[in-house]
Amino acid sequence: MVLQHDEPFSDAANIPLYLMTKEIKETCKVILQGDGGDELFGGYPRYHILHNLKWYKLFFSSLNFIEPIILSKYIREKTKRFYPLFAAKNNDNLFAKLLTEEKEGIPELSFSKELRFLIKDQLPFLHYYNLSKQFEYLKDDVQKLLWIDTKIILPDQFLEKVDKSTMANGVEVRVPFLDNHLVEFALSLPSKYKLHKGIKKYLLKKALEGIVPNEVLYGPKKGFGVPYQNWLRGPLKEFMMDKLYSQSIMDKNLFDYDVLAHRIEKHCANKSNWGFHLWKILNFCIWIDKYNVEISYENDEFH
Repeated sequence: MVLQHDEPFSDAANIPLYLMTKEIKETCKVILQGDGGDELFGGYPRYHILHNLKWYKLFFSSLNFIEPIILSKYIREKTKRFYPLFAAKNNDNLFAKLLTEEKEGIPELSFSKELRFLIKDQLPFLHYYNLSKQFEYLKDDVQKLLWIDTKIILPDQFLEKVDKSTMANGVEVRVPFLDNHLVEFALSLPSKYKLHKGIKKYLLKKALEGIVPNEVLYGPKKGFGVPYQNWLRGPLKEFMMDKLYSQSIMDKNLFDYDVLAHRIEKHCANKSNWGFHLWKILNFCIWIDKYNVEISYENDEFH
């Protein structure tokens, strides 16, 4: 899949898409796919969070009182990670962080000191901040995040994933939800029509009642979840270690191996979840090896 994308790409849902189209490629060359439905009609949990933001802020402002009575260690740790987001007055950072899985620790500490120095002034979420300002005339935060999603995560990640993982098998995917007229209409609608009484994609579901069975329309959401976190603890651990600690990668001075080793140890012992972080690093290292990428530091620049 790294070769098919021609670049480091870490949305692991490309794997089931590739495997499914591999199975059907002899009998089906064109398929319809549902990308855009969530971004246009409010299908992700983050939209629900924004829709009920005042209650989330109230909960997290009471965290010091509530935390001792939360029995689940997992929920306690998750609430600690989210607390700074909901405590902030500005929602720009909240928009960006709700869109990333990387909510634990400081990811860039895995890089070598030289590389960290060169990227220290970079803002990883600059594109989100700029778009948030561009859409600040939208007073509805849910609507603003929907618009940002259609500008970033949909074209840069989801459509990239679908196109290349399916075309690798010669199967063409078409996305009817992204018809120009439908997109313009859906984006013009207030978010209250998309999230209603806790129902995500409310308008889309109401429009399809009597056409699509209710057990499908109102059934639990099922994504293309891939258990790569567990793979990295088990069947892919040796492969990951071979790649990350290969001489060709270590010679490039990309990583701080003390930090990286600690994160690998914590993840494999199931004491922390660094799966997404390690999956990205693994894909990066595969790409470097496959394309014989040369890396050097010259005049305080990264080449």
